[in-house]
Amino acid sequence: MASHPHVTTYQKIRLRLGGSRGNEILTSVNAAVLVALLAVQLVTVLALDGMIRVHLFVGVVLLGPVALKLGATGYRFLRYYTGAREYREKGPPPTLLRAIAPLFVTATVGLFATGVIMLIDGQSEGAIGGLHVASFWAWIGCFAVHVAFNGREVLRNLQAEWYRRARTRIAGAEVRAVLVLASILGGVLLALALASKITGYEMGD
Repeated sequence: MASHPHVTTYQKIRLRLGGSRGNEILTSVNAAVLVALLAVQLVTVLALDGMIRVHLFVGVVLLGPVALKLGATGYRFLRYYTGAREYREKGPPPTLLRAIAPLFVTATVGLFATGVIMLIDGQSEGAIGGLHVASFWAWIGCFAVHVAFNGREVLRNLQAEWYRRARTRIAGAEVRAVLVLASILGGVLLALALASKITGYEMGD
């Protein structure tokens, strides 16, 4: 059957990737990965002196999923505010989440940027260390709010992605799986590339 003449190449790609619903599911699947890795990270914070190398390794691995998270949510933001109909019909996030979004993004960038700087420098003292701690507390507060607002939606989206039969899944499941796995693999490869920095890192007094 011939393609409809009014369906553009972009629209075909969008349909194959699931459109705004596919973006929402991608964000949820990636969020599940982030929560799992962050749970490990929070455990290491409780015994940082003895688990600093695990903390650093997982922190670097997180860079991949965090980049995917920022990319997926940034794309939704862009499509919504440029007037894309399906994103406008879906509507914006809750008001509180929109209000804290700038702080959340800033804290996320600050947390991981300062962590990388400290890893490269090989020490955690000084202003960068203080900024890292401040970014962490701002970030963990925003993260808790996001979990409270989005937890049920994430679980529903995971069920839609992982437990529905293939014919009833939202289009683009394979692409979403590749993106999430690539983000994890990218983080692992980066952590391995920085292995000497990680193993040689010493906590400041």
